Order: sequence, then C-alpha cells, then structure tokens
Amino acid sequence: MKLTHALTMTLTLSLAAPLIGCETKPKVQYKKAAKVEIDNSELDDDPVALAKERQAARENAPEPTLDPKSPRETFELLYKNGKKRIASIQRERYDLLTEMKRVKIGAENQAYKATVSQMISKLEGWTVGRSAATTEKAAAELCSTITSVRGDAERIISEGQAQLTTIDAEIKVNEEKQEAGGTVYQKTWDRLEGERSRWSKPIRAAKFTRMIIKSMLDEAYVLAELGPRRSQLVLRDCLTQVAATPMKLELAQKILDKTIKRAKWYR
Repeated sequence: MKLTHALTMTLTLSLAAPLIGCETKPKVQYKKAAKVEIDNSELDDDPVALAKERQAARENAPEPTLDPKSPRETFELLYKNGKKRIASIQRERYDLLTEMKRVKIGAENQAYKATVSQMISKLEGWTVGRSAATTEKAAAELCSTITSVRGDAERIISEGQAQLTTIDAEIKVNEEKQEAGGTVYQKTWDRLEGERSRWSKPIRAAKFTRMIIKSMLDEAYVLAELGPRRSQLVLRDCLTQVAATPMKLELAQKILDKTIKRAKWYR
C-alpha cells in the first residue's frame, strides 16, 4: 500500500509538471510613443544666404570704439601674428620679380625695356613694412603702385598681342603657300621667328606684373585682417577704386575682392 501510494503521487506530480511549464504568460501591452514634431524651419534656411546676412551685419556695424594703445592699433598684432605669413608672401614675390628681371628685352624694344624696368622698381619697392613709419603709409602706397603699374603692363600686353596676331597671320599664309608647292625661303621663317621673339618677351615680362600684384594683395589682406582700423579704411576706399577696373588675372581679382570685404569690419 505504501509503494502504491508513492507511485500514485509520483505519477500525479509528473503529469502536472508539463501543465505548470506551459502556463500561458500574460501579454504585455506596449503603448505607441507620441509623435514628436521637429521644427525644420532653421534647417531649411539657405546657409549661403545666412552667411551673407552675417557678413552684411558685420560690414554695416557701427564704427568700433578704438584703444589707440591696443596691440592692433599700434601694429604690434600685425608684426607678431602676421610675421610668418608676410615673410612667406614676400619670398614668393621676390621669386616672381627675379623671373621678371631675367626676361631679356632687346634694344629694338628700348621703350618697353625702360617701362618694364620702371615697373620692377615700383613693384619691389612696396611692402607692408616692419616699422610703424612704413606700415602707416603701406595701404595708400599699395593702391597708387597698382594703379601706376597696371596700366603700363596691360598696354604692353595688348600692343604685343596685336603684333603677334599679325605675325601669326603671315606665318599661316606662308605655311599654306608651302603646302601648295610654293617656295618659302628660310630667311622668311627666320624673320618671322625673330619678330615673334621680339614681341613675346615684353608680353612675358608684363604678365609677371599680374602675378606680382596678386602677391601684393595677399600681403594687403594680412594688413586688413590684423592691422589698425585706419589702415583698413584706407584699403577699403582705395581698393574699391582699383576694383572699378577688373583684374585680368582671376586669382588677383579674388584676393582683391576678399581684401576689400575684410577691410570693412574690424573684429
């Protein structure tokens, strides 16, 4: 009886175990999260337009109250923070001037040779300077140098290119004559080559002026960024007049525009 009772209890428990293990768990009810509305109005704004608005606000801000003894107004900030940048720009300009001097313009173009020599003297004579006496005049002298040199350089380029156009037309006529079986003497080719060389050299020298002016404007930008307010105002006004005649070199035009913009605001 005891054994039978024990077996009965064992069977009862073993049959009940699966029923306990399969007990259905209550379902968990998840609530849907509330929809969050995001304001995208600021994200939709044109970043270019916003940048222009900020730039305009800076340029049209009231004139700042200046401390005459501040590092910026005494050129100390320029000499300290701009020293390496200015030195690098000046080294680049020295190399360009050296190449310009190496262009050998013949005696047959004596007038151009003299003009190029004068341009070189003016261009290598300008710099932001390392003393207050020099830097005080740098902005105004920059504009006068660019104005006086650029006119001569563009005249030489224009006149020289007109001559090359005429020479190229004559070369084409002689090439066609030769292809058709006609005779073109070597002295004709030598003459044309000599004329091309004669006019190409002044053009090459004058074109260096464009790159040198770009370098000068690079240096002027450092003055606009770190120099005193009075230098900024001179740069703003006189370079605006310079910009009335667009630069032939695109890179020069870009740094000209950039320098004028930077000179309009102080901080």
